[in-house]
Amino acid sequence: MRSTGDLLAWSVVAVALLYTGSLPVTTNDLHIYLSMGRWMAEHGALLETETFTWTAEGTPFVNGTWGFSLAAYHLHELIGLNGLRLLNGAAVAAAVLFVIRAGIASGFDRRAAAVAGFVCWALLLQNTVVRGQTWVFPVFAGLIWWVASERGRAATVALAVSAGALWGALHGSFGAGVVFFTLTALGRRIDGEDWRTPGLVAAGLFVGACLGPYGPAIWLYVVENSDLPRQRDFVEWYPPDPNTFEGFRFLVVLGGWWILAGTQDKQRPWADLLVLAAFAYLALSGTRFIAWFGLATAVPLARRVAESMSPDQGNRLVKPLAGALGIAWLVFFARLVRPLPEPLHHDTPVDLVEQLRTAGVQRVLNAPEYGGYINWVYPEARTSMDIRTWIFDDATFANYVLASRAGAGWEARVAEADGLLLLETFHGNTLIPAAVESSCWTLLAHNERGAAFVRSNQECP
Repeated sequence: MRSTGDLLAWSVVAVALLYTGSLPVTTNDLHIYLSMGRWMAEHGALLETETFTWTAEGTPFVNGTWGFSLAAYHLHELIGLNGLRLLNGAAVAAAVLFVIRAGIASGFDRRAAAVAGFVCWALLLQNTVVRGQTWVFPVFAGLIWWVASERGRAATVALAVSAGALWGALHGSFGAGVVFFTLTALGRRIDGEDWRTPGLVAAGLFVGACLGPYGPAIWLYVVENSDLPRQRDFVEWYPPDPNTFEGFRFLVVLGGWWILAGTQDKQRPWADLLVLAAFAYLALSGTRFIAWFGLATAVPLARRVAESMSPDQGNRLVKPLAGALGIAWLVFFARLVRPLPEPLHHDTPVDLVEQLRTAGVQRVLNAPEYGGYINWVYPEARTSMDIRTWIFDDATFANYVLASRAGAGWEARVAEADGLLLLETFHGNTLIPAAVESSCWTLLAHNERGAAFVRSNQECP
């Protein structure tokens, strides 16, 4: 069933490329990294002291995504935002292709590997914006394919160390790779199979991540940056909610795993079981880990689908799926080639920031989601906060939360700001109406994205 499996596999890869490559660029992540990359390119140095915000100005920090910031900035200068989103699509498509090829290299039916690749892509959907995490998906998936292909150990060590160094420069998720290959090695040891290759990859990733400018201290950065978002209730660190698209997709996939487990009496390899248990636990603990569950469990899923699928069942499943994906090609391709002079997401506060610039605002108290965009398009201003959680101390974050509630004394909490850029979905019933009623602030603009204010009375607290 080579031709049918290949048709579905390439259909999945094409849809992953076209869908992700046609997504608009979101506000909250990319622009702060572009700003950091611009600073490093202009100064020829690693940015390790906060310079964009007035609340943390001069604070030293670990720049754990320095590689992504520099690469994204230089690529933006060459290919623009449209090129970056297409490159993002290529990263996701490559990750899906690698896990499909890993399933085939493991000896499973091509149709089963393609189905597993489709499930993997479905679980990547909420993590496909232009960010360092998306760029390391193919690094992780490529290593999974390499191990499944049973390559030489010397080449494996060299590749793993290089991948760890690259991963460590782009995004702090390299711990997921170390966990995956460590568990795979342990499981294979129990199963009596070759455990040294995945063990070498785990060790190589660990060493490679330590080769960056921070050495082994990069692991402390990862731990701290994982704990703070949980403490501060960032949404993507919440457990999956079945009422959301992300949570529903994940629970449907878990249900599929349960059905497959119930229809098979054969003992599963320990390597599969350990990986499945660990990454299911992570995904159930936080939505941001759903994508890693999809990548980590793609090959075990291909095994189960292959063992459960008869030839006729395979064709009945694969052909309609391939046809549906063929229709999706056309839709996403049309969206991809549609001319977009500025492919920003509709929630980008372009007009609101322009109002602040026109008013000459220098210190903005802003929703963290908007901080990076302000820094990118209005570098003369200083923001109060952005999505780099690890830079801001607890007092700064608590002050923002309390000010956002617009309770008694809120004006004193924003006394150092001469402008406000607020988020409608967060401040629409609190700080926005309070600022409208205050004699200290003048409303510049208000729309579905939020509101911009300038200080009108310097005598106010």
